[in-house]
Amino acid sequence: MIDWLEILSMKKKYHLPVSLIGLICLHLFLTGCKHDPSEEVINEILTTEEIEPVGHMAVDPTSHSFIFRTNGGGTIYVRLNEVPEIKISHDDYEGFQLDFWGSTPDDASFYGMHESLNWKHLKDRLSNTRTIIFPDGAKLTMIADGVEGPLISVSIYDMNESHRIDIQRKELIHSSGNLTVAEELEIQEADGEVGGFEFTETGLIYFNSFIETTPGILEYDYYLLGELLFDSPNAVLDHYDDPRFDHT
Repeated sequence: MIDWLEILSMKKKYHLPVSLIGLICLHLFLTGCKHDPSEEVINEILTTEEIEPVGHMAVDPTSHSFIFRTNGGGTIYVRLNEVPEIKISHDDYEGFQLDFWGSTPDDASFYGMHESLNWKHLKDRLSNTRTIIFPDGAKLTMIADGVEGPLISVSIYDMNESHRIDIQRKELIHSSGNLTVAEELEIQEADGEVGGFEFTETGLIYFNSFIETTPGILEYDYYLLGELLFDSPNAVLDHYDDPRFDHT
């Protein structure tokens, strides 16, 4: 049974953003309601051929680009051409950009393990799965073949929508506006290293919040990664020391 009072007390204990507390409660509620997927859900989940995008997903096949607009003004841009990257921006903060990048010319694989806030490299991926939760609740999950391995897939969840991109094939293999499908896929997919960003009175903070290696089992670990300030638009405050690099 979920102890909601304990969850709410985490805001004070770990200084978690209010929006994050709400997302944690929603995540635990959906996990607690887990059920056997219906035949309709299974049929949609098992789609392996390239399909047409629905909802707020757009695809440009010539440049192997995928653009998704979240319900609250966020944009997810996945580019899989010669210089691949995954980029996050938001209408509510002009100039804000969160990038996931890194590839090797030898095997043409997209690794996406480097994380940069407004072009400042803050850290590398800490798990084979990396998830970013938007202030509006939309979620981007990137799954790789190991912490330092190439990306395998990218999943996007936003309200009733769910989408999945096969990174190696550079194709959209799932796109649905079915709420049941979205909930089932989200529940079955562990989020791995989970972070997000939030707008503040002084600018924007980028943080990590918890780890989910097994669906439904969360380990809370909140800490700041980076910060933007309205008063210093060209500066990025680096709050995280990645021991693998001298410049973070």
